[in-house]
Amino acid sequence: MTDENDAAGGGVFGWEALRLVAVLVVGVAGTGIVRRQFGVWGYDGIGRLVYVFGYGGTILLVWYVWLRPLDISGPSGEVTYGDDEE
Repeated sequence: MTDENDAAGGGVFGWEALRLVAVLVVGVAGTGIVRRQFGVWGYDGIGRLVYVFGYGGTILLVWYVWLRPLDISGPSGEVTYGDDEE
């Protein structure tokens, strides 16, 4: 029996997780490889720009697509610590 979330592509090994891994591999490792190749060709400055924009773009994309929609706020209401009743 499959879970509704897994069937829709969610879950630990769903399509969303695979997309996230693919974006991270291409955005971090891929730009690192391209940066290294530009360095070998003698264009070290361009390689640095490729890496900075590729890595930075990856971080922004991951934040915008996967992290921004998360609700990471605490519970609303009054906060009490221990037995502070007087």
